[in-house]
Amino acid sequence: MTLHSERTVEAVTAALGRRFVVIDNALPQDAFVAWMEEERAVRHRPSFSSIDPVFDGVAFHADSSFASVKVGEGQVEVVKSAIRKGLEALGSPAMDSEHFRFWRYGRGAGLGWHDDGRGRGAAYTLYLSGEWRATWGGELELFDCPVDEVPCVDFDVSKDLMNAPVPATSIAPRPNRLVVMVAGTFHRVRKVEASAGDSLRRSITGFLAP
Repeated sequence: MTLHSERTVEAVTAALGRRFVVIDNALPQDAFVAWMEEERAVRHRPSFSSIDPVFDGVAFHADSSFASVKVGEGQVEVVKSAIRKGLEALGSPAMDSEHFRFWRYGRGAGLGWHDDGRGRGAAYTLYLSGEWRATWGGELELFDCPVDEVPCVDFDVSKDLMNAPVPATSIAPRPNRLVVMVAGTFHRVRKVEASAGDSLRRSITGFLAP
């Protein structure tokens, strides 16, 4: 396994948009390794997409909560602290949540355009792959504007997004990268390419209450 970075410095904000923040090297190296090991030890089950179960392929997930993981209270707090930093950067009042999911996307798996629905304040993704390459796909793509700024001409998300007031932003699933995004943002996970081979796009994802 090749780790992307040996740095243990404070997290660095790599990008800040209106509706999202990207924090690279979000966890100290020991915490990152502990969470990678946790993700690999948990049994995942197949999950068909609720957006397009045919086109999106099959991903794998494992439900969990911070109260039940084995990495230790200190490593749990490291993740929560990183998420709070992202929320603070966005000026979001969203609250912590105890529940999250581990996700694995293999070649051919992705998730179509959606906005996470109502009743949520924000969402986050922490990438746990040991290595990821630009040619392997799996990027998180989003439109850095509120849903109500996208003209609903055809009432078809994939067509309407062509009229969005901003171009899509693409965020690669770089190891130890954290993305925090406010609710009501159109986004998708691009399919993992065949060139990824047996490598999996591994992550922790969770929703935060408004």
